[in-house]
Amino acid sequence: MTELIVYHRKTCDLALFSSEGQYWIGSYDENLRHQNGEPSYVLIRGYFATQQEGEEVLRSLKGDEF
Repeated sequence: MTELIVYHRKTCDLALFSSEGQYWIGSYDENLRHQNGEPSYVLIRGYFATQQEGEEVLRSLKGDEF
């Protein structure tokens, strides 16, 4: 199951997630629907070995790239 770690500081359209011990950044997609309750986010950056690494990359994004 995917766990939301933190939203981008400027927008909820970008967020850091953890799935099975790997961290990734996703972009919200209003048209995306999962049948299993997973969040409506599409992978745009990842995978990161640590949460800290993922948070650093998320902070480096402006928030309007996607």
